[in-house]
Amino acid sequence: MQKEQIKTIIIGVLGVGILVLAYFAFSGMPNTLSADVAAKKAIDYINAKVLTGGSKASIDGKVVLESGLYKFNIKVAADSFPSYVSKDGKLLFPQVMNIEDVVINNVTTTVQKTIGEFSISNDEVCLENGKPIVYFFGADSCPHCIWEHPIVQKVVGQFGETISFHDNMNNNGKDVDIFTKYSPQGSIPVLVIGCKYYRLGTAEPETSDGVLVAEKNFTSLICQLTNNLPSGVCASSQEEAQP
Repeated sequence: MQKEQIKTIIIGVLGVGILVLAYFAFSGMPNTLSADVAAKKAIDYINAKVLTGGSKASIDGKVVLESGLYKFNIKVAADSFPSYVSKDGKLLFPQVMNIEDVVINNVTTTVQKTIGEFSISNDEVCLENGKPIVYFFGADSCPHCIWEHPIVQKVVGQFGETISFHDNMNNNGKDVDIFTKYSPQGSIPVLVIGCKYYRLGTAEPETSDGVLVAEKNFTSLICQLTNNLPSGVCASSQEEAQP
């Protein structure tokens, strides 16, 4: 059974189920479950109520918090696709629509996303001496910045002279035009990769496993702007990065 067929079956059957679950969700204050428990509850429901044949669903990879919901991959046979479940485990969203609008240079735009929840801009690649520029903005007062900053430093250090790195950790007043363009509300951390990919905040779980995922995601995006140079660095990034 192909992935799109699986998704269609799950979405169709759960359409009615979600309405029933919504009643219970709003009939009382929800209890917050752990990420793994909520995701397992969703998987158990799918296996019991939807996939009643030979195929069985399982959790593929880590369960992470995203936009107030738990995000996880549902795997059926060889296919895997992202889904979301509410923190109380009562609402399952097999498919979501990204309706995030951002304002860049006073123009409201619906943004597309890529790996690591990076937004894709319509801007030209920003260069310095012919090299793509990577910008990082953060501060020691921000725990998410403290977590992400050394990861960015490690990744960009592997690219050597193929890129230019503007490390704006605690450097107030530098690259203000870039900061205000990609973070109009002043949020940190902000990582801007060649002005083509940008992200406010972190997306990977802030754990040792999350560090490895972040390194792979950052490396993959930078390699797309350097024509996969250095080859020794970018060869390993050909492995699938994490959504």
